[in-house]
Amino acid sequence: MVQPRLPAQPRERDIDFVMITGAGASREFGVNGTKLALMGYWCEALIKRLNATNLTFTDITGLQPGLSGLQFEQRLGDFLRRVESFGEIEPLLRASTQFPGAPPNLGGDVLPEWHRQTVHQLDQIIEVIRGSLYEEFGAPSIDLGAAASAYSGLLTALGIGNGTRWAYATTNYDWIGDSVIRQLGGCPDYGAVTSTQSTAEGRLVLHNLLDGMPRYTPVLHIHGRVGWYRRRGGEVYSSNITQHDMNYGVPIVMLPDPRKIYDSDDVINLVWSQFVSALRRAKRVFVLGHSLNDAALVRAIAENVEPLDRVGVALLCSPGNEGELDQNAGSVLQTVIDHLGNAAQIPMRFGDGLATGRTGIEKWLERTDPSSH
Repeated sequence: MVQPRLPAQPRERDIDFVMITGAGASREFGVNGTKLALMGYWCEALIKRLNATNLTFTDITGLQPGLSGLQFEQRLGDFLRRVESFGEIEPLLRASTQFPGAPPNLGGDVLPEWHRQTVHQLDQIIEVIRGSLYEEFGAPSIDLGAAASAYSGLLTALGIGNGTRWAYATTNYDWIGDSVIRQLGGCPDYGAVTSTQSTAEGRLVLHNLLDGMPRYTPVLHIHGRVGWYRRRGGEVYSSNITQHDMNYGVPIVMLPDPRKIYDSDDVINLVWSQFVSALRRAKRVFVLGHSLNDAALVRAIAENVEPLDRVGVALLCSPGNEGELDQNAGSVLQTVIDHLGNAAQIPMRFGDGLATGRTGIEKWLERTDPSSH
């Protein structure tokens, strides 16, 4: 993978906090006590949509009911890479009919035409995936008041307030983080520049998002965001679109894949480069509600935060008992142990208030406070 371009001499630890969130950070904030989508739930919803479109589509993707979130990401990632590779083999097809032993009925346009038809069907599957993504994450029914209350308590516990230089990085496609920061009186900057005539659509300007601190809070959507699109001519824009339509262009989102390649899209790579720069400049990094199934993300933290005790990772604990981890926290804990060394392990249940979690946060902050050494 080509390494992102970084400033030649990044400023030394001038960012107080980088917060990294995953789907678990939004899980508890559905309206009326409902849960927002995690990867496993999206898998089930996507299978239903694929089956409703064409019964063969699900088999081709390799998806099946009951997959864990990681299994879903692995199978979908494998499928997407195969689709990309298949689209590039057309120049070889006609020549391959000249190989010894090739069936005689494959001459002429038979293979190229079959390839075009198959590519068309695969493109239909990709559009179904994009449509499903927007259904699940484009306009979630969130309890913004509950989300704002939970984040307010967390930011207070972390010591993040007016004048704090901090960045919010997320792998989530939704707009919950952006909205919560605004709800709490901040100015989130995720790169959308709207005109005075209309707020429905605007330019997407992602350069130098980190330069706006502390007046603005940079929001780094490192997997892209609903409402980000690229038109056929290459122009990128941001809108308040919540339902996908292929006529809008190609969504700028990185679909699930544990083996993500961040430089495969220039917009994603631009955000990713600033994320890596923020890690290098951060005094502390706090990871919340993330499965850590993204190898590139874990590697970026491990390679750019030094020492690693500056990293705090929230681990889901049992309700009301921070001494006992939830069964779903096991894989996250193992990743921390294997790859993030002495990063702080902070048991908590975000969204349940901070009855659990505050003690771990306070100990981590005290241990990493330069004035205490």
